[in-house]
Amino acid sequence: MQAIAQVDGIGMAYCTFGEGPRPFVILPGLSIKSVVAQEASLAQGFAQFARDFTVYVFDRRSNLPEVYPLEAMAEDTARVMANLGIASACVFGASQGGMLAQLIAISHPELVSRMVLGSTTSRGADSAAAVVDSWETLARQGRTEELARTTAEYLYSPATNAAYGEAIIAGMLPITDEELRRFAILASGTPAFSCYEHLDGIAAKPFVIGCFGDRVVGWRASVDIAERLGCPLYLYGREYGHSVYDEAPDYRSRIYDFFMA
Repeated sequence: MQAIAQVDGIGMAYCTFGEGPRPFVILPGLSIKSVVAQEASLAQGFAQFARDFTVYVFDRRSNLPEVYPLEAMAEDTARVMANLGIASACVFGASQGGMLAQLIAISHPELVSRMVLGSTTSRGADSAAAVVDSWETLARQGRTEELARTTAEYLYSPATNAAYGEAIIAGMLPITDEELRRFAILASGTPAFSCYEHLDGIAAKPFVIGCFGDRVVGWRASVDIAERLGCPLYLYGREYGHSVYDEAPDYRSRIYDFFMA
C-alpha cells in the first residue's frame, strides 16, 4: 500500500507491506527516482520479512526546503514514524538512509530497537563528499544522462554494470526538472553530515554491513562505525559495489537473521 503521511506541514510518501506484528522500517539511500514507487519489487525482494514484520519504506518529504540538512531529514522522518504509531522498530538504513538511521537512533531511541547500517558513514566529509558533490553538480547543471551513468558506475560493481548497466541507466531516464531539483537538495546535505562523536548515545542494537568494493563511502567508514559502536561488522568483497544490498544474494537474509536473533 502506498500513502502520503501528513504531519505538521510535512508530506512524506511511504509504502507498507507484510502482516507481521513487528515494525520494520527501511530508509533508502539518495536516489533520482522515488524508491516508494517501486512497492511491488520491494515487497518481492523483502518477501521473507512479510510474515514476521509490517514493513514501512519512507521517501524524503515531498515539499523540500531549498536547504535541507540530514538532521532535518531525520527529524522529519522520526516525526512521521511517531505519527504512524511506529515504536521500537527494526530499522535498515542504506547509504544516506543509514545516516538518517543513526541520527534517529541517537535523538529518538524509543523509535529504534535494532538497526542495520548498510554502505553508510558517520562522517560525510571524510568519505562520501567527493562523489556526492560531483552528483550534485551534474544535477544542478541539468546533465541528466551523465548523472544517470555516473551514479550507476559508482553504485554498482563492474560486473553488474557490464551485465545490466544500460537497463539501470534506462530506469533512471528520463529525469524531470523536479527530480533534478530534489536530488541536488538531498545530495547537498551529505558532505556536512557528521554524527561520529554521538554514536555512543545509540541504545539500539546495531549491525554494520559494508563492502570492500564500495566506491562511494568506502569500506573504512563501516569499520569506523562498528568500532565506535562495538558491534558486529560484516564486509563483502570487491566483487560488489556500494549497492551491495541489491547485489549480494544473501544480504537480506543477513538482515532478517539479525532482526530475528
